[in-house]
Amino acid sequence: GQDADELGVTTGAQISLFDVSVPSNPRRVDTVDFGSGTHIEGDHHAFLYWQPTGTIAVPVYGVGVSRIDFVRVNGNNLTRIASVPFDGVCDYPRRTIAMGDQFVLVGTKRMVFVDAVSFAVTKELTLRSAESPCW
Repeated sequence: GQDADELGVTTGAQISLFDVSVPSNPRRVDTVDFGSGTHIEGDHHAFLYWQPTGTIAVPVYGVGVSRIDFVRVNGNNLTRIASVPFDGVCDYPRRTIAMGDQFVLVGTKRMVFVDAVSFAVTKELTLRSAESPCW
């Protein structure tokens, strides 16, 4: 969803965690704010929750912002644990795929492979020539 200030002006994407143990009275227990937009708002396939590690991947973009953030769900807590930058010049993060012991981050110009534990980049593949203009 979106975070907003006291006047209702949106300030960027937000993940909220709710306690729904009483279905008639859901209670928000934690949030993580991204301060920018995310492709999840227009494409639910951009959202990844990887249950084996309790990891959420969020593609974040905006003016001067281009990255995939990783958030850990642990009980009633959300914690931002890693961020992998994209260049934001014709290469915007679109989605994340869990594959074995790694995450594959898919951008508009490249794929980035990161270790699912350390979040260290292990490999990058260019999807289009660096000389290609943006469409």
